[in-house]
Amino acid sequence: MKVIVDTNIMFSILLKDKSKERDVLFLSEDLEFSSCRFAIVELFKHKEKISKFSKLTEDEILTSTTFWQRQIFICSLIKP
Repeated sequence: MKVIVDTNIMFSILLKDKSKERDVLFLSEDLEFSSCRFAIVELFKHKEKISKFSKLTEDEILTSTTFWQRQIFICSLIKP
């Protein structure tokens, strides 16, 4: 099954200690995830704020984001 992951889901996963979404995103082999490049850019843009509210280190946030880049098909919108 194909699943679109938006920025809000990614933020939510990072801000919660434990979440079902995180388990699905990290452990599912039956799902194909897609998102836009903008979602990853937003995570990098707000990593300090995410770190403050989630109690994750910046390194942990970057590790998660890098992992997601490998797990999620990132679409780029190309202007004609």
